[in-house]
Amino acid sequence: MNTTGSILLVFMVAFLWGCQSSILIERSESLITRTEAAPVKVVCIDPQYVWDDDEELSDLEDISEITSQLREGVVQYSKDVGIDLDLYYLNDESNSGYFYDLLKLKKNMISANFNQRTHLNFHNNNEGSENIQKKVFVYPPLISHDFSDFSEKYGTQYFSYLGLYQEDKNLILYHIVVDTDLAETIYREIKVVKADGDNKKLMAQLIYDSYFMLKEEFS
Repeated sequence: MNTTGSILLVFMVAFLWGCQSSILIERSESLITRTEAAPVKVVCIDPQYVWDDDEELSDLEDISEITSQLREGVVQYSKDVGIDLDLYYLNDESNSGYFYDLLKLKKNMISANFNQRTHLNFHNNNEGSENIQKKVFVYPPLISHDFSDFSEKYGTQYFSYLGLYQEDKNLILYHIVVDTDLAETIYREIKVVKADGDNKKLMAQLIYDSYFMLKEEFS
């Protein structure tokens, strides 16, 4: 498991320990009170599929296929729900902006959401059932102000990271969106579902549902 997977696994277990099926969505006050009517543009940075070391993948072709499906799903399903999305990941066309801008921001947003945990966010008012929790951040995780010029560079202040983690019989989705103008996390979703059947279909449904819910928050 890579470092990103290790950090996020600890983070997710802290929220959802013992849950076989659950959804946690947290939003910032700035997202809830957003009034802009213009279409939403989001930059998604390097979506990843991470697997537990004990889970067997037959070969590198399986990993490549799953990763490709994840990227295709991010592009297709965000478009289906009406989100204008630019996807960036390492390929032959990646330039210095990818390495020095976007990967740096990705690392910063993940670190912020792991390191700035506060019990006040865990115990604020929530909406929904026991297994579907919808909350407002008391203190949204803050990112560096080093990225305040990204809205000019990339045409949006909204940047995201989406990942899927396979652990034992669970498939876990995590989706983080930050606003670089405000230097804060505005949306965080963690979803755990039991993976009994076709993981490809389940992964597609998880990605679609995640973008559908994100679009609802922007509406």
